[in-house]
Amino acid sequence: MVAIDIPSGIHGDAGTVSSAAIKADYTLSISYPKLGSYLAAGPAHSGEVVVLDVGFPEKLIKGGDKYLLTQEMGQEFLPERNPFYHKKQFGHLLTIGGSSGLTGALSLASQAGMHAGAGLVSAITWENAYGELLSRLPPEIMTGRLPQASEVENSNLLSELEKFNAIVVGPGLGRHPDVRSVVLEVLNNFYGPVLIDADAIHALRLKDDANNLQLRKGLTLITPHIGEFAHFMGMSTEDVLAKPMECLKEAVDKTGCAILLKSSCSILALPTGEFFVNYWPNDGLAKGGSGDVLAGMVGALLAQNSHDKRAGRFYNENKKLYDAICLGMSLHSLAAQVAREAYGSRSMTAMDLINSIPEAFQLLEDDNKEE
Repeated sequence: MVAIDIPSGIHGDAGTVSSAAIKADYTLSISYPKLGSYLAAGPAHSGEVVVLDVGFPEKLIKGGDKYLLTQEMGQEFLPERNPFYHKKQFGHLLTIGGSSGLTGALSLASQAGMHAGAGLVSAITWENAYGELLSRLPPEIMTGRLPQASEVENSNLLSELEKFNAIVVGPGLGRHPDVRSVVLEVLNNFYGPVLIDADAIHALRLKDDANNLQLRKGLTLITPHIGEFAHFMGMSTEDVLAKPMECLKEAVDKTGCAILLKSSCSILALPTGEFFVNYWPNDGLAKGGSGDVLAGMVGALLAQNSHDKRAGRFYNENKKLYDAICLGMSLHSLAAQVAREAYGSRSMTAMDLINSIPEAFQLLEDDNKEE
């Protein structure tokens, strides 16, 4: 069955079903794909989306604030690698996380950061999980101990933050009271990009922390899945799923953060008012550790593009950072595709995803050479 523009019964913007909807094998979208083909019930009803160029005047299709991320766009976001740079010029990424039994999350994020091109990666975790972390890390990654809340202000952690170019905080960090203290100390004392993931998101609330996030000098990226985002917003998951774009806009407007809402169709909302939709559904990513790998990859790309940590959040100052986030999303999806082809979606793991990052880079680089 073929649908024109959007399957009958599917809301063109929200992807919701009014009462009943047809299930198409192909959806022929006029000029541009419709957002509803990627949200809510839309993907299950749209089949393969084929865009038809019907010759609209260029002045009518310029502009807009919503973009579908494609492999071709990933090529545009990929910067050239300077063969004369030394390791510090490729950025130093700090990953903060891990707790007893959960150091694998921090290990995955750190290794993904190294594979995504960071010149240096350091990982720090709680004292009682430090030995466990050491057993999980390769020798290229430096380590340190995370102070408890009562010791944070008197530790060297804050005085050493300026040596890093970007920070990922949250993977496996835990959900005890000390977590919130550490997250707030990082946000308040580091002026470069901070990626807030997993347990670090759980420690924050929009109603309590919007003002503090808004006042940050550096870029803040929050990377929740639906449940974490609903918890942050103080909403039910059903309410978020019913209007994800509106919820994202509200959160971005109130916090000044970039927010990447992770799902089979991920949506990046930027402080510029732009949205980037990443639709590469892959059930092989429905495994523990996939989000940790994404955090490490994006963190590394932010570190490589953030040498001036004093930059504000205006578009012209942060465009390279926004491009880095989009590149990280595209590379993660492309690496997942490579891993699925090699191992199958049932068997692929987060480590397979990390091991597929080099081929994902190579695919983008080869495509650029062909052009």
